[in-house]
Amino acid sequence: MRSARRISWIRRGRDCVADLRHLSPLGPGFAALQAGRCTLAERPWRAKTGLRPFRGRAAALSEVLGAPLPVPQGRAETAQATLLWAGRGAWLALGAEAGALAPRLHGLAGVTDETDAWAELLLTGPDAEAVLARLCPLDARGLGPAASAPTELAHSRALLTREGAGFGLLLPRSSAAWTVHEIGAAMRSIAAQQGLTPG
Repeated sequence: MRSARRISWIRRGRDCVADLRHLSPLGPGFAALQAGRCTLAERPWRAKTGLRPFRGRAAALSEVLGAPLPVPQGRAETAQATLLWAGRGAWLALGAEAGALAPRLHGLAGVTDETDAWAELLLTGPDAEAVLARLCPLDARGLGPAASAPTELAHSRALLTREGAGFGLLLPRSSAAWTVHEIGAAMRSIAAQQGLTPG
C-alpha cells in the first residue's frame, strides 16, 4: 500500500530530519474541475478520527466532546471538531487528531485515525444537486443545513454533507479517483445538455 505521506529529508545543522507531508488521495497534480455551472475542488487537509462509543457510554462520550453525538443524518460543531454521523454506531470527528482524542476517550469509545482513509472534496454551483442525482440514490435536495448522510456515490461508498448551497464529499481513498472521474463526467454531460462550455 502506498504511503499517504511523502517523506523527504531536510538538513538542520549537522543532522537530517524527516519532513512528512500529506499526499492528496487524488495525486499531486489534481486541480479543481469546472464544467458548466459546477465546480469540484479538493478541500484543505484536516485530521479525521473515527469514533465508536462503547455500550452505554455515549452520554459520557458526548460530555467529553462538548456536544451531543449527532442523530442519524446529523452534524454537530464543537470547539475542537466537526462531528458527523457516519452510520449505525459510528461518528467521524473532522479536525480532531486521533492521538489527542484517544487519551481523553479511554474507556468511552473506540478511536481510529482515519485521516489518510478519506478524500475530502466540495461540490458547488447551481447544478450540484443535478450532478448528485445522476450518481447517488439519496435525494440531496432533502439534506438540511446540518445534515450528514452515508450513501452510495458512483457505485462507491461516500459520506455526504450539506455545505451552504453546495455539498461536502468524503470519499474512500481507494475509490476516490474513480468517483471524481464519474462526477466530472456528470458535470460535463449536464453542461453539454444546457449548451454550456463543459470545461
